[in-house]
Amino acid sequence: MDSTQKLFSDIEKTKKRYRAEHSDQYSGREVCRAVIQLFAQNNKTLEALAESWGNYWFESRIMTSANADNEPSTESLDVLAAMQNLLSLKDEETDCLTGEDWSNLCEETNFAAEDLPLEALNSLMSIFLDHKAL
Repeated sequence: MDSTQKLFSDIEKTKKRYRAEHSDQYSGREVCRAVIQLFAQNNKTLEALAESWGNYWFESRIMTSANADNEPSTESLDVLAAMQNLLSLKDEETDCLTGEDWSNLCEETNFAAEDLPLEALNSLMSIFLDHKAL
């Protein structure tokens, strides 16, 4: 199981647990806050950056969703999966990221640069350069 599959498995468990504990009222926003923590924990060596990217995902996808209380949707999870691929230093399945996403993720990475492992930083910057986000 790769890191993206593990993340999605954990997200499904979180959604089921939340529904079981709050059968009368599902809050997509609360579930998505928990998803951010899962996302960060799934990326231990880049945890602070993952949390920052997760917060960006929440603000750009969840808070702007017409159905925020029913999130996370397949579309918003696709974006999170693309971010997971980037944090795994893979430039695959990232087509759902917009130019604005690339720029913002690059900016967040620049802010965290001094705390990132050099190899990861170099790989991420190379990917951002390929996507003209620098």
